[in-house]
Amino acid sequence: MNSVAAGRMPTLRAQGIEHRRGRAAAVLAVAVVAAPLLAAWVGARGPFEITLNLGPGDAPYVSGFTSAYEIDDRVATHWTTYDAAVALPLSVSGGPIALSYRFARVFSETAVVDVSFGGAVVDRFECRGGRFLERAVPLGPLPPTPIAISFHADSHERKNLGLKLDWVRLGGAGRVALRGGARFVPALVVALLLGLHVLAGWDLRRAALLASPWAALAAFGLLRDPWLLHRLLRGLPLAVAVFGLAGVAIGRWLRARGRTSAPAVRALAALALATFVLRALAVNHPDFYYPDLRTHARLVEVVRSAGFAFFVTPAAYIWEHGVWRTGAYGKTYAFPYTPAFHLPFALFPFPYDALLTAMKLTAAAVSTIPLVLVWALARRLGASVVGAALMAVVPTYVSRLSFAFLPSLFGHAVDMAFLFWLAGHLDRIREPAAWVRGALFVSACQLAYVSGVVNISLFVAVLALCEAVARPPARAPHAAALLGMGLGGSLASVLVYYRDFLPMLLDVFAHATSRDGAAASGYPVQSFFVVAYSRTRDFFDGIYPLLAVVGLAILFRRRRGASLLAAWLLTYLLLLLGRAKVPDVFLHGHETLFVTPLVCLAAGQALASLAARGRAARGAALALAAALAVQGFVWQWRALAEQLGNAR
Repeated sequence: MNSVAAGRMPTLRAQGIEHRRGRAAAVLAVAVVAAPLLAAWVGARGPFEITLNLGPGDAPYVSGFTSAYEIDDRVATHWTTYDAAVALPLSVSGGPIALSYRFARVFSETAVVDVSFGGAVVDRFECRGGRFLERAVPLGPLPPTPIAISFHADSHERKNLGLKLDWVRLGGAGRVALRGGARFVPALVVALLLGLHVLAGWDLRRAALLASPWAALAAFGLLRDPWLLHRLLRGLPLAVAVFGLAGVAIGRWLRARGRTSAPAVRALAALALATFVLRALAVNHPDFYYPDLRTHARLVEVVRSAGFAFFVTPAAYIWEHGVWRTGAYGKTYAFPYTPAFHLPFALFPFPYDALLTAMKLTAAAVSTIPLVLVWALARRLGASVVGAALMAVVPTYVSRLSFAFLPSLFGHAVDMAFLFWLAGHLDRIREPAAWVRGALFVSACQLAYVSGVVNISLFVAVLALCEAVARPPARAPHAAALLGMGLGGSLASVLVYYRDFLPMLLDVFAHATSRDGAAASGYPVQSFFVVAYSRTRDFFDGIYPLLAVVGLAILFRRRRGASLLAAWLLTYLLLLLGRAKVPDVFLHGHETLFVTPLVCLAAGQALASLAARGRAARGAALALAAALAVQGFVWQWRALAEQLGNAR
């Protein structure tokens, strides 16, 4: 009996330890979620300045305004009607506090304006004419009061237009805090991240640790500037839930089918989620705006309104509505712009402001797909996966997001899926099933964004050449199959969509191949080396190219996927050559996006090989990786900062 009891003791002790660990993990998880929730209730101590800059992003906070805002000379304004209101999910207390606003009347008819705060009239004035004016109204110390401002205008111009507001501001001492449902949003985002890490396979303690930096940042933001944090998180709970659950579900499905391992799913989930959240916060910054966002929204509206008729004559719709036109060789054309990225948004009746937010957050999510595919491609080629981590910090993607190149990011993700597929099916391309799938992939790449027409067509042709050179003459039929696959996919994309742009393409091609093509070019024809240097400097500086050269040399020596890597590199060089010598055709090639995964893959391989050479070399590799990370974050912020104030 005693021996049996003694045998049970280690088991019971282990169970007790495990129970305590589980309880400690649960306490940690609760604390991580509770931190931003508590900070939301505490709020921030003054002095504070709360500004609603009227224009992009103001829709959730205004009522009684006109349906559209205006942006003139980078200044965004929004017209009030005769009765309008601004309500922010904030409360203020203490003081003294002052209310101020910048506005213009524009009309010659005088308007008598009453301004109310918290239900009481605090300002009354008359105005007319187009000059912008600023007024400040002292409110004194306040009890806890929701920020609710109303504007009532009485005028005789009979257009139901009151003031052309630039901004509304509340500033002073005291305390400001989120109120209502907004208090729960930061904690909800943290809880979603924690839950997604658990679903990806992390135990509760590690999931809580992975979510804790976000909880700390959220709590810090709530204690310093709750209004800014609220704006940064707009739309993020739904985006994290939708895109995060989709990614985790795909990872678990692949793991169940034996396509990947549990550690890989966990690591990729953590890396992709962190990358997505950082990029989503960047494009959600309330001062961020790029004019092409309105172009993308306009294209969604055109497709939504036209329906199937858009795809019958897309060139006519793009030209008529001015959604996207381009100049080449002294003429203006309807740009052969494909709405593949825009189609999902056309299916849902998003309000205008919500549409802009949805497109930005979707593009931020799409920008993480190449990161995952670089990891998968490295595994398929037997290379290091360090390049996937570099994809999180390389400045290319935030730079493209900052210029609202949303469709190109979508197309780039499709391109990377095609390259990954080729890495596993290149040797079987003569099999009918593989050939058909490859042709469909080519068509998908070309229909995903217009740059794919040039980039992928050129890549397939170069890949066929590399295959023919690699092992002639046995590879000649293989190369012919690749060329046929590319031609078949291109024909499909022309029949589906680009047929309507053939006159434009033929006209541009005739100019490009004529003797006076360079003279008639609308853009400067430059030296290849000037273009290559400037593009490399702008996106990769000096460390990435050196590491990439070393990494490619290592990968080529292994010969696994060598023709694919060679074709990838040569295609990039040819795209640079085209940009230098035929800029009217290659200006929108997005060649930097195309090559960034290759640069990161090769640079990651160089770092991994260096780290394997001993302790000193490992320290050097870590120092280089740290330098790339710091440089990457600095350059990403610089890319975003260049667009801040475009709608000030």
